[in-house]
Amino acid sequence: MTALNREVAQLGEYSDDAHNGNGQAVTPGRSVTGVAPSSVVVSTPTQITVNGTGFIDGNDIHVDGGPALATTFVSATQLRASVTATAAGPHTVTVGGASGTATLTATATAGTQAAPEEAAK
Repeated sequence: MTALNREVAQLGEYSDDAHNGNGQAVTPGRSVTGVAPSSVVVSTPTQITVNGTGFIDGNDIHVDGGPALATTFVSATQLRASVTATAAGPHTVTVGGASGTATLTATATAGTQAAPEEAAK
């Protein structure tokens, strides 16, 4: 830890020990709280929105610790990216420098739902 980092750590604004699920250092105040949609279909490109706090332009979304996705900064509480799941099951979504994770579930096929007029009967 550098002298500057020690000074900042003493102020409670930095931690050398805090890392997210992707192994990246966490910036205090930046966290992931969820992902929408929370379910995608394997091999189908889907735009996801990661919700959280303290996001800044330049933050990247990662899935299962993989390389950064092409990420669009929407606001301090939202980031967007397109993802194509290659395997069914739960996948961990993180944001570089943020604490917390979200789970994105990939299914082998799209679920079937009744048309709105059928569901109302």
